[in-house]
Amino acid sequence: PDTFRGKFKYHTEKYGRKVLPWVQSKSKDPALLLNLAESRDPEIRRLGLKSLTGDNDWEDHQFRKVAQACSNRTMVSLARIQEADNRLFRPMPWLPPPKATIEDELRGLLSKLQKDITDTAIQKYTTRVLPKEKQKSIVETGPWSFGGTALEYARSASDDSEGQVELLFMETLAIHSQITDQLEKIVENGALQLFQRILMEYEKIREFRPLIARILANLALNVKLHKLIIEGGWVAVLHKWLSTKDTALFFYTTRALANLDRDMNTDIDVDAMYDEGIYPGYPVFRSREAKHKVKVDIVFIHGLRGGPFKTWRQEDRRHTETGFVVTDEFRRSHTFFWPKDWLAHDLKDVRILNVGYDTELTTWNLKHPLEAEKRTLSSRSATFIEKLRKADIGSRPVIWVGHSMGGLLIKDILRLAQSTPRYRCILDNTIGVLNYSVPHRGSSLATFSKKYGVKYTIFPSTEVLELDKENETLKSLLEFFNAIALQRGILVLNFGETEKTQIGMNIKLHVVPPESADPGIGDFHLIKSDHINICKPRDVDSALYTLSRDFMRKCIQKHEDRHKKKNRKRKQSDREETEY
Repeated sequence: PDTFRGKFKYHTEKYGRKVLPWVQSKSKDPALLLNLAESRDPEIRRLGLKSLTGDNDWEDHQFRKVAQACSNRTMVSLARIQEADNRLFRPMPWLPPPKATIEDELRGLLSKLQKDITDTAIQKYTTRVLPKEKQKSIVETGPWSFGGTALEYARSASDDSEGQVELLFMETLAIHSQITDQLEKIVENGALQLFQRILMEYEKIREFRPLIARILANLALNVKLHKLIIEGGWVAVLHKWLSTKDTALFFYTTRALANLDRDMNTDIDVDAMYDEGIYPGYPVFRSREAKHKVKVDIVFIHGLRGGPFKTWRQEDRRHTETGFVVTDEFRRSHTFFWPKDWLAHDLKDVRILNVGYDTELTTWNLKHPLEAEKRTLSSRSATFIEKLRKADIGSRPVIWVGHSMGGLLIKDILRLAQSTPRYRCILDNTIGVLNYSVPHRGSSLATFSKKYGVKYTIFPSTEVLELDKENETLKSLLEFFNAIALQRGILVLNFGETEKTQIGMNIKLHVVPPESADPGIGDFHLIKSDHINICKPRDVDSALYTLSRDFMRKCIQKHEDRHKKKNRKRKQSDREETEY
């Protein structure tokens, strides 16, 4: 290699390895492009994927040949590219004639799963859903028969209740799919084929789609099941659902495809699996052009009565402005997740995660089978810190964004990270915390529930009880957070609300008063808004958004400056050692 001939041969081969694939990627030959997409070289694979999803005027049979010939890895990669033609994906296989109704098959599947489950809360919930014997008619029992089951109520919802029982069973199955030991059993008992039947027979009932996507996302956590999911034709369905306007369906779909996609070398170099409640908010698609770079993670966690699909919307001025006229421009520009549509464009090289969990104000509305002790801050933070680490949080700088109770969860996650060596990297990489009306010193909700709960028949949930101003956990969390932020130089920004919030029954409360929303560290801004809209900017020019965006920029810039300073010191130290 030191000779002229050796150097010439080396550079010729290197040039050929780069130029030849680039030339081939300009071809319109499907076989040649697929060969590039199947290459072992990540850069060549990217060229192939880009060309396969370009403006190809192929015949239908050419698309079908690509679909039949491409590997599972390539098919999932193609599905995550928004511009990919639907004909690039294998369709679902033909189903044999059914032997039972969908309702009976779902009941049989849940019965089998119930026998093997160890979680007592889910077991009790499934027992309530599944009838032990043929249900009496609603005429005999009445819609509010306290001795009945959830199935009776589903059937009593209306005379035209097609699919209601099946929806109830699917919701129960989605809960079972959160248990790791149940995933393979769900597939072994024919769930994938059953889902296919549901899509065909209940095509007009859109509520089934988010439930199926949610269960598929959980099934995809088990790598052993990827082959069955992909060969079952579900990649084509998921790719189609990426263009939906249904926010829940979109996030479940992106999570499912992200879990199926194990070819990180051609996308973002993040080895992540997204567990139940952890949703990739950005990037959600593979880029056809440059490879995504991720230098900073931003994690959004909603609060009490919020949700991952509704908390981070743009302010809906129809509800906040009297006489507001809805225009076509408003409909076109309105975003249902401003971190993806606004923030990702204003900040470079970021990954955005959206965290979701079930909360309720009262025990009347509890829908999810979580026992009281599992609804506490400490229990939830222990669950989420494991899921977030699984999603590769802690491998790079992270900025936390919390609304209401979400901010308390963030503090408890950081406290757990400090005391647990395997999670210490999460705290070490935290560079900023943004709080939207976080009840650092308690909430009026807890005070109201204690004082008027009996009068208004309110039975406060575990979450509300923990927001009491005298709660020692809140006091210790605030003390910990202020100390750790000061010690580590973590930047903090806080927003507080000035308006009262309608919480039902003609009751209005100042949910988080300013003295509770201000933790005593970092800048504090009062915004003319209620508790619900304090985290929903009106537009990209609103103070709420610009202050939030500029704060995150400041966090990133401070981290980069600190990193450059460390590198300069290290280089200087290396030079001094060399000279010595």
